[in-house]
Amino acid sequence: MKLNWETKKILDEKINVTSTCVRVPVINGHSESVFIKVRNEASRLSIIKLLEGKEGIKVIDDPSKEAFPTALENANKTNDVYVGRIRSSKINNEDWISCWIVADNVFGKGAALNAVQILELMKKADEN
Repeated sequence: MKLNWETKKILDEKINVTSTCVRVPVINGHSESVFIKVRNEASRLSIIKLLEGKEGIKVIDDPSKEAFPTALENANKTNDVYVGRIRSSKINNEDWISCWIVADNVFGKGAALNAVQILELMKKADEN
């Protein structure tokens, strides 16, 4: 529920957010599966281009090489947020983006702030 509350508090009370938190034994890091309803259709490549080169965000998304972020490999003593498994979908005539996000919750800025920053970028892209 914290992700829901924090997103509304930081961005906008009108944003509809749903989330599920699953606690599993890992060495470190937070991992999140994020689904975002957007106003306009956005291709997977346009989302990747939007995220690449942004400070603090690293995109690892190469299905042909099975290259995706994992907490074990990528969330180790870093402030960076790793994003992968980026998809664009149409569900019930609505446009959606989904992605997998990992971050170091101890050394780095923490998963909540990083998720919000990514949501802000995606919201900006949706407005353009």
